[in-house]
Amino acid sequence: MALINCPECGVQFSEFASACPQCGYPIKKDSLPSNTIPPKEPVSVIPKKGNTKKYIGFSGFGMLIVIVILATLPFHYIPSRSMVFPKDHLTFTNTFISESDIEDIVNRFNRASFFEKISMMNDPFMKNLKEHDIIVNISNKNSESTENPTGETSSSEKKSETTSTTEDEEPMIKIDAPKVKSFIKRYYDLSMSKDVSGLLSYYASPTEQFFGKSNVSPEEIIRDASAYYKKFTFLSCQVDYDNMKITKNMSHDYFVEYKIDLTIKKESTGKLIKINDLINLRIDENFQISSITEKILSKSSLN
Repeated sequence: MALINCPECGVQFSEFASACPQCGYPIKKDSLPSNTIPPKEPVSVIPKKGNTKKYIGFSGFGMLIVIVILATLPFHYIPSRSMVFPKDHLTFTNTFISESDIEDIVNRFNRASFFEKISMMNDPFMKNLKEHDIIVNISNKNSESTENPTGETSSSEKKSETTSTTEDEEPMIKIDAPKVKSFIKRYYDLSMSKDVSGLLSYYASPTEQFFGKSNVSPEEIIRDASAYYKKFTFLSCQVDYDNMKITKNMSHDYFVEYKIDLTIKKESTGKLIKINDLINLRIDENFQISSITEKILSKSSLN
């Protein structure tokens, strides 16, 4: 509150008074005498630029320390597979290994000379990749071939038998097990939901083997599946992913073997049936099923 002087008698009083308390001189609100004390204006505080740079410098230095620590940890880690390997060799210094890094390893191995391949295979990290079937060596004997119905050995087989090759001379390929397992999971999810139309793109045209049938079109498979679902309902489906065997040939075809437990209900009688199957699946380079066969290991009634 500011004090003002009365123009008539000179007594000081509050600026908010309507008249002088001493002489009664009226005071106008729109004009104040020059000796009125003005109110204080708010003061804004501006931070110093030097402090901001200091904080940025500290945070950048902290990030650098974190990166250095991560880069020097004594292990390799493959995020896409959640796998950890000891870093006990200097030929591969990265801590975090991506799928593209593994592709580069395979390509580098396949381009290497005989002695370079021997040196690469002595790397403990490379050995770990082979032990976990992330990368595999493929021989001519394991490549795609057909058996002669007469039981005689084909000319290509004879040639491979007479050719002296060692494991280190064989080409190497990468097996993308997570991609295969994800494909199989989506396949059975669609099967359990009875969305048979969604399965159309999962089969090659034609499919060489489909549960006893040969050279079947995807459309015919969908028709058979639709007719089957009218008779049976799938109640549960458990795939043994942990013990799944996955191999691959030089034509980029995957060969997958796994066990599956199915519980189905026969609609006409309400009978519950439990089936334990051994499935052999072939996935072509376009990631479509080119062959699927089963071997029933056990079958029992639940009611």
